[in-house]
Amino acid sequence: MKRKISRILPVGLLSFGAFFLLSAATVKVSAQASEDITVVNKTGFEIHALYMTPHNAKEWGADILGVDTLAVNDSVAIVFSRKEKSTLWDLRVEDDEGAFIEWTKLNLLDISSITLYYKNRKATAVFDENLVDLNGVWLGYYDDGTISEYVWSIGQTGSNIMIQEANDPQTKSRGRINGSNVFAQDFATKNGKLSADGSRISWSDGVVWVRANDLNDLTGVWRGYYEDGTRSPYVWSISQRGTSISIQDANGGKTKSAGTFTGNKVFARDFATKNGKLSADGRKIVWTDGVVWVKQ
Repeated sequence: MKRKISRILPVGLLSFGAFFLLSAATVKVSAQASEDITVVNKTGFEIHALYMTPHNAKEWGADILGVDTLAVNDSVAIVFSRKEKSTLWDLRVEDDEGAFIEWTKLNLLDISSITLYYKNRKATAVFDENLVDLNGVWLGYYDDGTISEYVWSIGQTGSNIMIQEANDPQTKSRGRINGSNVFAQDFATKNGKLSADGSRISWSDGVVWVRANDLNDLTGVWRGYYEDGTRSPYVWSISQRGTSISIQDANGGKTKSAGTFTGNKVFARDFATKNGKLSADGRKIVWTDGVVWVKQ
């Protein structure tokens, strides 16, 4: 068993959106490239001390929580240095009376979230529990529903995320996801809430991000048909960015309209007939004047 002695580790602590850097290190600690591990307390008791050391270490070192505690159902993100190559780590928690539980040989190169359980005198740990996959392209919308000029790309490893502006990779933020909470640590607006279906992130400044791949793609050529089934002489080209669309006469005419679509509703604001309904398969638009556009 490891001895528990006072020893300083270079471990940072992310808790409730604040960053606390512990004192200078005598031991260099490393983990995965994404730099932090989220520990979730489902043990049923308040954790008063938390230790994490390489498996081959002889001592547990200093309490990472310091003067803080970790309540039941709360979580804490532990930030690591990346200089040491240790792979297997041990974790120990203690209650207010010093009773402890230990987990051994945790591969932190493969883990980004650890949920700790203690039931029927048995300690278990579940890794990366119920994480939503945020990988992909996201489009922003302002409070009034207009689309933002920014397009965001999210890359994800476990509970850790990297956000980049698709057209300007220098605009970026590291972050993490914990349940429905999304945190972008390098942006002015840091806190977002993920929708139950995982398709939207609502940020605290009112901006909403929507997955680009959840939207129907109207881009392409559309041919019109009258109510009696005869073909219209008009062929239309639609280009799309998010839920904003631009419609033009595909034969080179000057007739065009800006528009939007939300769900199955298509709106062409510059045409006399402004409102249409998109079919379930995304292949037809039925306008209120009876004309049907079919995607070619």
